[in-house]
Amino acid sequence: MTNLPMMDIYYPIIYQLFDNNGEQFNISRAIIEVKDPSLLNWILKPDSTFETTNLYSYELVVPKTEADSLFYYMLEDLNRYSDYTGTIEKRMVNCLVLIRTSQKDRIKSKGGVPNCTFPASPSILSNHKLSVMINMVSDGTPIKLPIVDETGYTENVDIEVSGVKDLASFKKELKKYDLDLLPAQRSLNMFVLKDK
Repeated sequence: MTNLPMMDIYYPIIYQLFDNNGEQFNISRAIIEVKDPSLLNWILKPDSTFETTNLYSYELVVPKTEADSLFYYMLEDLNRYSDYTGTIEKRMVNCLVLIRTSQKDRIKSKGGVPNCTFPASPSILSNHKLSVMINMVSDGTPIKLPIVDETGYTENVDIEVSGVKDLASFKKELKKYDLDLLPAQRSLNMFVLKDK
């Protein structure tokens, strides 16, 4: 990783660590508790170039026998050598819970080539798991709360909405599939970043 802000170094590591735990990471699962969060990301200067004082490079080589520990080692190194401490910890957080509102199956996929255009307009999910839609909505839309799938639905689905502009309009469009997003609190694994 060369000349990147800290979050661009942390995120690929955290994506993999969540994946190792059977979960999907997205930006809504990050809690940033640092004094100056702007230093973690790209900083655009008035002349339309990027500030370079907050960019870092990192390289790690491990033997093949330790490949399964690579991302754990990376997180340990960042915690050791950077000005921050990043951990994955359980937190009780506000979230949205995706539920089915009837037993009628309005989402089962008809098959075909898998496709996902979320969160573009229109947003189409074809022959994919619900988790694909949830992850895309959580990463690139105005909906900033984590979304937890409590539908219990394991088959591939077909869903099409006009787009994900805000929570109210998205909920309205999900209704035709007998789906709803309800506010709740859940104990979730979260990536927490703090100053040392």
